[in-house]
Amino acid sequence: MSRRYTTIALLAMLAAAAAGVAILSEAPHAAHAEETDDEILSLVCTGRGRTPEDAELMARLAALRKCAQTLLGERVFEDNESELSVRLFTRHDHFVAAAELLSSETTHTGASARLAVDVRIGLVRAAVEDLREKKVVAPSVAATPKRETLIRPAPLPPHANRLMKLNDGATRTKDLVISDATGLSIGKTASTIDFRLHMQRDLVDGMFTVIEMHYDCDANRNTGIDGYEYETRASVGSRFRPNAFLPRTGAPQPMSLARASDLRIVEHSQVGGRQWRAFTNFSSLSDPHLGTKELQWSVERSILRKFGARYADTGIRFRAVVMTTCAEHPLTFEYDALGKGLPIRVDGAVDEWSGGPYVEDPPNELHQLIQFLDVTAVWAEHDRSSVILRVDFAAPGFADPPSGGGDVRRRDRLVVRIQPVGEDYMEPTTVSVPAGRLSTVSNAAGRGASVEIAVPRDPRQTHFRIAVRSEAKRMDEIGDPYTNLFRLK
Repeated sequence: MSRRYTTIALLAMLAAAAAGVAILSEAPHAAHAEETDDEILSLVCTGRGRTPEDAELMARLAALRKCAQTLLGERVFEDNESELSVRLFTRHDHFVAAAELLSSETTHTGASARLAVDVRIGLVRAAVEDLREKKVVAPSVAATPKRETLIRPAPLPPHANRLMKLNDGATRTKDLVISDATGLSIGKTASTIDFRLHMQRDLVDGMFTVIEMHYDCDANRNTGIDGYEYETRASVGSRFRPNAFLPRTGAPQPMSLARASDLRIVEHSQVGGRQWRAFTNFSSLSDPHLGTKELQWSVERSILRKFGARYADTGIRFRAVVMTTCAEHPLTFEYDALGKGLPIRVDGAVDEWSGGPYVEDPPNELHQLIQFLDVTAVWAEHDRSSVILRVDFAAPGFADPPSGGGDVRRRDRLVVRIQPVGEDYMEPTTVSVPAGRLSTVSNAAGRGASVEIAVPRDPRQTHFRIAVRSEAKRMDEIGDPYTNLFRLK
C-alpha cells in the first residue's frame, strides 16, 4: 500500500469525528504553506516535524494510535519501514470501538458511529493543516475505557437435604476437561426438587454449558416419548464466545447468561394428516444458581406430580446429558462459477490455490482449547461438476484423528452450505464434515490448518451463495438412564 493511501485511513478516523475529538485550543502552528502534498504526507507518516510543535503533534498522534491498538484488541496498526500503515476491518464492532475511542470522555456531539474511510486525496492537505492548527486529545484523555471485572462465582454451599449424589467418570484429555461433568446431586425443599450439576473445571474457564434432563415421572416406560413425560434444560454462557470473554462495557458477559426452562410433549400435525409428538419449549423456570464448578436449578414438586409422581415413594427415572459448545457465526459470500476454474485436487495441500480468500474472519473468537475450529479464511474455486472450498483455521488439528476422550464424546464439525442464486438447476446442498473423521465424507481432505471440500453442483448452475461455519460440541452422559432414580420423599 502506498504512503499516500495508508495515511488516508488514519486521517479519516480523526477527520470523521468532526466535533467528536476534544480539541485543546492553543495558538496555531506555522502553516508551512510552501510544502507540497507529498511533503506533508511524509511529515505525518514518519513523524519528522520541522518545529517542536510538529514533534508534539506527532507524539499525540502516536498516543492515539496506541490507544486505538489497545481498544480494538487487534494489530490493526502496523509499522512498515517507518511508514504508518492502517488496516481497518469492516466488521461492525470495530467501527463501534473506533467511535468509542474518538468519543470517550470528550465533548463528542453528533459524530457518526461508522467512520468514513474513503477520503479523497484533495482532502488530505486540509486535514493535515487542521491537525497542525489544533492539538489532538492528550494521552490521558484518550485512555482505554475501563473494562468490567470477569464474573467468577464462589462455590455453592453444601446441598441441603440431599436425596442422592450420582458420580461420573473423569477425562484427562486436554481439550475435553472443560466439557467433563463429574456428577449430579439432588436435594429437596418443601416445594421443590433441586438439581446440581458438578463440572471438573470452573465454569468460567469453559464454554456454553447446558444440561438436558428427561424425567419418567409415572414409572411407566410405555408412556410419553421413550418413556419420558417431562424435560428441563439449564445452561450458562454464550454459544459464540468462551465463558471468560469480556465484551465492551455495557454488553452482558457470557457468565451472566444463566437460564432454565422446561419442555412438554406437544401433538403436532400437518396437511395430509401426518401427526407426531415432540418435546417443545413450554415455560421458563427460575434462573439457575451458579457456583465455581456448579450449576443448580429447581423444579416444582407439583409439576412432577402432574406428570405421574403422585406418591412420595414413586421412583422417578431420569436421563442427564451435559453438552458444551462454542460455534462460529456463519461466514457468507457469493460465488460465480464461470469458466473452467482451477484444477484443484482435493488432497489437503494448499499450494495449488491462488488469488486470495473470498472472506476472512479475525482469530481468537472461540475457546483457546479449540483454535483448530476457529475459521479465519474461506477460499473458493470450481470445476465442471463441483464447487471447491478451502477453509483455513487459526491452528492445525481439525484433520487429526481424535485422541482420548474418556466418557466425553466429541461432535465437532465444519458445516458448508451452497445455495443456488438466480435460476435453480439444483437443490441447496449442505455438507457436514466431522473433525478428525474426514474420510467419512466424500471429496474432503485436510492437512495442517486447512481443509478442502468439493461440493457437487449441476454444471448449469453458476451463481451461488455460500455459508461456512464450525462448531465444537461435546457430550457427557451422567450415569445410566436405566438405573438413575430418585424419590420425592
